[in-house]
Amino acid sequence: MPFITSAVMMNVQTQKAEVQADSASKDLQAVRTTIAVNYNLDPAAVRTLYQTVGDNDTITFKIVGPSIQEAVKATTAKFTAEELITERSAVAVDIKANLTNKLGKL
Repeated sequence: MPFITSAVMMNVQTQKAEVQADSASKDLQAVRTTIAVNYNLDPAAVRTLYQTVGDNDTITFKIVGPSIQEAVKATTAKFTAEELITERSAVAVDIKANLTNKLGKL
């Protein structure tokens, strides 16, 4: 009969990931942004996430950070530099939608 010899505590509370992303706009202007995303891990999926990816820091480094960078790059490529400023709310909505599709429920 197997015995539990240790336990790893995983934080399922809301966490903040702040990532810098370099990308280009539709008109090929360089765009540098710092994006802060609040997320939380799905308690039902924590065991699988730990077994396949690792602890909270590893999840942030390997999954959340790259997903944020990818979402920012995909979104900024759709807008010109001027539109990124004037249509900021549309850009934010698009980034959020990309992140939601990419990350799903952590």
